[in-house]
Amino acid sequence: MRGIRLSSMRGSDYYKIFVALFWLLILGGFYFSKLYSYVLFHSLVEIFSIVIAFGVFMIAWNSRRIIDNNFILFVGIAYFFVGWIDLLHTLSYKGMNVFKEFNTDIASQLWIAGRFMESISLFIAPLFFRKRLKPKIIFAGYFFITICIMSFIFYFRIFPDCFIEGRGLTGFKIASEYLISSILACAVISLYRHRDEFDKDVFSLIVSSILLTIASELCLTFYTNVYGLSNFAGHIFKVASFYFMYKAIIETGLERPYRFLLRDFQVGEAALKHHQEELERLVEERTNELRATNEQLIEVSKKIGEAEDIERQRISRELHDTVGQNLTALAISLNILGSKFLQETPEAVRLRVDDALAMVEETTENIRSVISRLRPPVLDDYGLSAAVRSFGEQFSVRTNIDFVFEGDESLPKLNIYIEGALFRITQEALNNAAKHARASKIIVSLKKNEDRVTLTVKDDGVGFDSAKITDVKRLDKWGLTNIMERAMSVGGRCHIESSPGKGAQIIVEAPL
Repeated sequence: MRGIRLSSMRGSDYYKIFVALFWLLILGGFYFSKLYSYVLFHSLVEIFSIVIAFGVFMIAWNSRRIIDNNFILFVGIAYFFVGWIDLLHTLSYKGMNVFKEFNTDIASQLWIAGRFMESISLFIAPLFFRKRLKPKIIFAGYFFITICIMSFIFYFRIFPDCFIEGRGLTGFKIASEYLISSILACAVISLYRHRDEFDKDVFSLIVSSILLTIASELCLTFYTNVYGLSNFAGHIFKVASFYFMYKAIIETGLERPYRFLLRDFQVGEAALKHHQEELERLVEERTNELRATNEQLIEVSKKIGEAEDIERQRISRELHDTVGQNLTALAISLNILGSKFLQETPEAVRLRVDDALAMVEETTENIRSVISRLRPPVLDDYGLSAAVRSFGEQFSVRTNIDFVFEGDESLPKLNIYIEGALFRITQEALNNAAKHARASKIIVSLKKNEDRVTLTVKDDGVGFDSAKITDVKRLDKWGLTNIMERAMSVGGRCHIESSPGKGAQIIVEAPL
């Protein structure tokens, strides 16, 4: 069983065990260094933290052009100066004998200064997640603050006392530790509100680092001896805190740099998806609006067409019933008058009467032509089939093109607008064939199919490549645009089939 368990372990499991043993050895080394020399232990702990602080700065500073997350850059700059303060804290620790003219309080003062800078920086860093950051200005600002702190401690010596030999921590030091812990707790809350800006693992590591820093600060509120157990525990927590910061930024930045970019990509992808969905919604809304508008326009066009055909019908009837009849009566009267003048008047009077008769006949023919163009009476009296046949026969006489009608004589009476539109389409198609097709024969078919009527106009002319006709101007040149628009206006559709040398065929389907 033991062999089976070992064989089932993966390489990543061995690596985790190795890392855990390694850090146990490191902590053991720190502990034994404390037993040998507390100054050595303190120096090792602080150097460990300083190296990580500088490493965080290096990663953040050199990746500032590719990471759109200014939190990391801001923390990196802050940790750079925190590292320098911690370096001075290490050198000023009791037993190092570097700053001999100062007492042991200077190390505690530098510690508090460094922790204030670290906690405040972590608290305000979330403000720069999506806010524009000018690195050089931030760097200069931290440099100025650090110089001021050093001046207060080393030159002016006005920094409040933090540790008094023989008495222990001052009230300022203890209050500062609690205040620093409170600021760090607020930093955790602020980070939690912005957790979506991080990769999940990076967020957990940074929060763990801050919580361990709080633990370190709380331990350092109780010691009375710089070599005491509380001081030792506080520094161990600091090691752990910086280790997690190392895991969050340095290890991730070197081994898995995509983790820094992942949230930016995810946020960008989410924003892009949101904009895409919003665009699709707007397009759908506009499409529906255009569809509704198009339907309204078709309906309005239909009503206008109906009104137009009704008006054409009224005008043609009025012309036929009034002007046409009057002209006919006038022609009869002139004929009677002319017959009388042949017996009683000279030749000149007879010629004048003949001219008047000719003018009346010409006017009558013109009015009949106008009536036919407005709306042929046969369309109202006998229906679409008869009107198409009548027009085709007249067309054949006028153009010498053979006309064949294959109409459905049982076609029912249609809507006035649909009848008018199909008749105009027939006129347009025949006239186009006469102008462009050089046809010798045209066949017009008009058939009913369930709830639709189909009009087909076929010629044997020169034809064209209908597959290549996509230009509206060329369609308009051949008069096909009007045909298509008339078909659409009655809720129908138009299909054109043609090829060079094989004539053309126009098929129009419209609802009954």
